[in-house]
Amino acid sequence: MKRIKYFFSIMILMVVFVFGSGVQANHVPSDEVITVKKGDTLYGLSKKHHVSVKEIKRLNLLENLTIYPGQRLLLEQGELFKVMTGSFTVKKHALNQVDLLKEAGLSAAVSEAVINGSVHYRVQAGAFKDRKNAEQQLKAVKKLGFGDAYILKVIPLNILGVKTGDTFNDIEAHFGVAKKVTNQDLTNSLYYKGDGAGITATFNRDDGKIEIFTIYPDFLNKSHYPGIPFTKKSVLKVFGDPTVEKEVSCYESAKCEELKYSLNGQELTVRVDRDGKTVQFLELRKL
Repeated sequence: MKRIKYFFSIMILMVVFVFGSGVQANHVPSDEVITVKKGDTLYGLSKKHHVSVKEIKRLNLLENLTIYPGQRLLLEQGELFKVMTGSFTVKKHALNQVDLLKEAGLSAAVSEAVINGSVHYRVQAGAFKDRKNAEQQLKAVKKLGFGDAYILKVIPLNILGVKTGDTFNDIEAHFGVAKKVTNQDLTNSLYYKGDGAGITATFNRDDGKIEIFTIYPDFLNKSHYPGIPFTKKSVLKVFGDPTVEKEVSCYESAKCEELKYSLNGQELTVRVDRDGKTVQFLELRKL
C-alpha cells in the first residue's frame, strides 16, 4: 500500500513540474493556420501559439506588425534540407559530378534553376526532412573530395500549407469554409468571393487525395490571405529562383510569364500577368 502511495506521489510531482512550471515540454503551434480575431496582436498570438513574431511575419509575408480580423495566418511550415554539391552553367559538367557520386553509392541528381535569366545546373545529393540525415550525407559527400558541398534549407512546395496528397478537409482547415462548392467529376471548385472559383482541386479517384491544387487570386480576398504570394516579387521571396522561367501566350494574344518549381514529386506553376507583377494563378501538381 505504501508503495502505491509513493508511486502516485511521484506522478503528481511530475505533473506539477511539467505543467505548473514556466517550462513546457513541447513548444509547438496548436494549429497550422488560425483566423485573426478582434483584439488579437502578433505578440499575443506569438505567446499563445509558441511561435516567434519574426517567424509569423516571415511565413505570412507581413511587412509590419499590423494584422486584421478575418486574416488567416500560417503558424508553421515543414522544411527540407537539400545537400548541394555544385552549380554549373554547362549541364554535362553537372552530370559528370552526378556520376561520380552515384559510383560511390550516394544518391544524386541535377536540378535546374533560372538565375537572372540564365540556367544553372545544380547537383543535389538528396533531400531530407531530418537535418541530421542531411548532415550525415554532407559528410559522405565531402569525404569524396567535394569540399564546397553545403546544406540548403528549403520550403516544401505548398500554398498556405496545402500541398498535393492533402484532402478537402485540409483545404477548408487552411482557407476556411467556402461560400459555395461545386463538383464536376473529380474536381471541386470553391467559391469565396464573387462569382468565380478562388480554388479548384482535383482529387485522386482511389484515395481522395489532392493531385492538382490551383489558386485564382482575383477570386479571393487578398487581405484575408497575406501568406499567399500574389505578386512575382513575393513568389521569388517565398520559393526562390524558379526551375524554369518562360514566356507564354495568354489572353488577348498578350505575352505572360510562367515560373515553374519542381521539388520532391511536386511541380508548382505560377502564371504572371503581362504587367510582369501580378499573379494570375498558382497551380500545384503531383508529378
